[in-house]
Amino acid sequence: MGKRSNNFAGTCMGGRGSQLGAFIQPLIDAGYSVLTFDGPAHGHSSGKKTDMFEFAASIKAVSSTHDSIYGIISHSFGAACTLLALNRFNLKVTKLVLIGCPASAIWVTDDFGEKLALSPGIIQNMRNQLEKKHGNKWTWNDLSLTTMIATVKISTLLVHDRSDHEIPYEHVDKLKNANLSSALLSTEGFGHRRILRSQEVINGIINFIQDKAI
Repeated sequence: MGKRSNNFAGTCMGGRGSQLGAFIQPLIDAGYSVLTFDGPAHGHSSGKKTDMFEFAASIKAVSSTHDSIYGIISHSFGAACTLLALNRFNLKVTKLVLIGCPASAIWVTDDFGEKLALSPGIIQNMRNQLEKKHGNKWTWNDLSLTTMIATVKISTLLVHDRSDHEIPYEHVDKLKNANLSSALLSTEGFGHRRILRSQEVINGIINFIQDKAI
């Protein structure tokens, strides 16, 4: 997002743009323009499957349609992919908000497999296939989100609910420890999804963007 007077664009990144819909009007009221989009295989976008690199590349591509992006608000898988876009695709922003962000890409695939009762061998084969898809230019060990956030030099806010059962709170502890300069907004009782509609969270993020106390 960016001040209208500076002709900046604003970006809210979830799997679907509508997931962060509760932020749009408050950001506009605060003087920012807002850009949302449906990531690959999410919402109204085409495709039935995607991966972190494809999603991160789409974040960079959408952001590149505007001269300057002031900040990004991202959630869950979108937050992980935003870190990857900053790390690998030279995404440039001034403010970064990561809501319910996982600390490990390998954990994400392991958790996915556990929920679908897939064997560790099947999950590892899936990881191997994704490496081949991208020309073996990276390995899953390269996708350490704690390593990525440690390189982030811009103003960053981590937001996580202590009762998040999809991405447990321990993940934000790891991200925070990897980037001690980041700010942390902890909540209780919203879980992984309702946190996106919390007025407490919306107000805190707007204050962070405006360099006010959260």
